[in-house]
Amino acid sequence: MSLDGAIVKVQRESSVDDDDTAEATLRATLEVLGERISREEAKDVAGQLPDEMETWVIDWDTESAQPFGVDEFCDRVADRLDVDTETAHNRAQAAVDALEMEISAFERSAVQGQLPDEYDTLF
Repeated sequence: MSLDGAIVKVQRESSVDDDDTAEATLRATLEVLGERISREEAKDVAGQLPDEMETWVIDWDTESAQPFGVDEFCDRVADRLDVDTETAHNRAQAAVDALEMEISAFERSAVQGQLPDEYDTLF
């Protein structure tokens, strides 16, 4: 899938109308995911993403593997998108669904292995 395909998936699953908002949703979700999982895992995920998206999950200036829960995950996405937490959760779910189409089953399992069970509402 391409960035355009991921944008369409986010639009379809989260009722986002425009490409820019869908792309911002993907970017915000991947950035926060990169803060939550290990840097090594983020590099593995990035290696399976379309070129335009791979840098979104790795920020060399931000600490990785931060131990925050799903509520904080959604709060961080909400802050980046300037939306309420419920909207952020719905959009992040759509972005994760798009991400799961990009990465292998092995990578999905590796990411999920770094997250507590409360993340099941997203992943």
